[in-house]
Amino acid sequence: MTHGTSEIGERKTKEDLKRLVETKVLVKSRPLLTALQASKNIFPDEFIGLFRGKWNGEAITIEELIIPPLSDYGNGFSSYAPWFIPPNTNSIGSFHSHPQGPARPSRQDLQHFASNGPVHFIAAPPFTIKSTACFDAKGKKIGFEMK
Repeated sequence: MTHGTSEIGERKTKEDLKRLVETKVLVKSRPLLTALQASKNIFPDEFIGLFRGKWNGEAITIEELIIPPLSDYGNGFSSYAPWFIPPNTNSIGSFHSHPQGPARPSRQDLQHFASNGPVHFIAAPPFTIKSTACFDAKGKKIGFEMK
């Protein structure tokens, strides 16, 4: 990154990813609350969505929820076809639910995290802020704040 706010769609260097661990994750309330409500509505199936936002080197700000077209929601899984996501989406990460808990990444989640942005959220019942966790691309739990 040279200057200013970076769109997350750009590839990050290993140094950038190390700084991410120390980066604040700020989430506007609307995208997170919408994802939590969608998780409640689709229960007992698993919900998945993408977050759009910006990373300025000091903070990641999540601004929007993207619900991928033709997503598949099921008992114990959720998926979407990446070729239906426009290339200029600037996805910063993902959100999905674990209807049977816990809000920790599975092996499949870690594979998804590795190629889909620097931050990922998992929510478990009762699908509230307190039952939601944020992880980096390697599955390490990181904190987040509502903005």
